[in-house]
Amino acid sequence: MMKESKNRGQVILIILLITTVGLTIGLSLVSRTITDIKVSTQITESSKAFSAAESGIEAALKGTSIGDIGSLDLGGGASANYAVTEYGNSDDPLVFKDVAAGDAKTIWLVKHDEATGNILTPPDTNGKYDSQRIEICWGKDLSNPSEVPAVEVSLLYYDTNELSYKMGTLAFDDNDSRVNGFEKDVDNGNTQARCSNENRRYNVELNFSANTDYGFNANASFTRVALMVKPLYAQTDVVIGTESGKNLPSQGKQITSTGTTTSGTARKISVVQGHATLPPIFGYTLFTTN
Repeated sequence: MMKESKNRGQVILIILLITTVGLTIGLSLVSRTITDIKVSTQITESSKAFSAAESGIEAALKGTSIGDIGSLDLGGGASANYAVTEYGNSDDPLVFKDVAAGDAKTIWLVKHDEATGNILTPPDTNGKYDSQRIEICWGKDLSNPSEVPAVEVSLLYYDTNELSYKMGTLAFDDNDSRVNGFEKDVDNGNTQARCSNENRRYNVELNFSANTDYGFNANASFTRVALMVKPLYAQTDVVIGTESGKNLPSQGKQITSTGTTTSGTARKISVVQGHATLPPIFGYTLFTTN
């Protein structure tokens, strides 16, 4: 009798143990399933919000002007709101990330015509970059000399005497082992640089009218239209620093779009639609002064 009672007790313990283990596994599976559902829902909502933000960008790219705002009801519980603001028109450094070697970036020094989006001839001098100086910063702290980028800087200007466009070109390279005729004296780590807070290794301050290694020798009365900055030998960031208190004119428009779902998930995208850039061949079709 005692043996049967003992066996029953063991059976009950085994049943309780199996039940506990089964319950633990079951609860774990339920918890994991709930978590997976939440994660899946979040991914779906995030993707929906991101797609909505992209739709807002696409809508804003179709003929909007600076200052425009708009909203879209995309259905399926998603919507987008976008705003178009001016890009540039400040003395903040202008930053171009990861510019490929040979890829020129255009920095406009005069305003574009609001109606056509083009440069007038002669160029409109109202709202121009009103300084003789500008700074170019580039490069990172690279240890391999063969990866040190050089830069070619071209100035497009309008000769008000001859009523024609002209271009001057300068080039800078900190790598002394390269024989290219470029100016080698660049200000490594100059803490006074207007764009040094962007943490770039090389910088030069250029003078538009001076007849020096850092000047374009363009008469101060001429209208400076645009700079073209082209990295050579290696990819690099390029930063344009203005004289303190001197604004670059508008470089285009910045579009910010926020996509939202009914669950409250929101994603934001910001893109820049710059003014048309000068084609690379442009620099070879004009009279060069440097």
